[in-house]
Amino acid sequence: MGCPGPCRTSPDFAALRQRSQPEGWALVALDLGVDTATPAGELVANVVASVAQWERRVMDSGRVKR
Repeated sequence: MGCPGPCRTSPDFAALRQRSQPEGWALVALDLGVDTATPAGELVANVVASVAQWERRVMDSGRVKR
């Protein structure tokens, strides 16, 4: 469950978040100032994960067309 390395999709990230809550830990990105223990941090982290997934899909679709 969760990501063995970097999360590659929004569902991967969501699974990691679901795992963190009952276990009592949070994801913190020090360089971004994001702490998923806060509502604002959770929102920012989810937006970043969604944009990363979108970017990956756009890059993959460009490779297929060439």
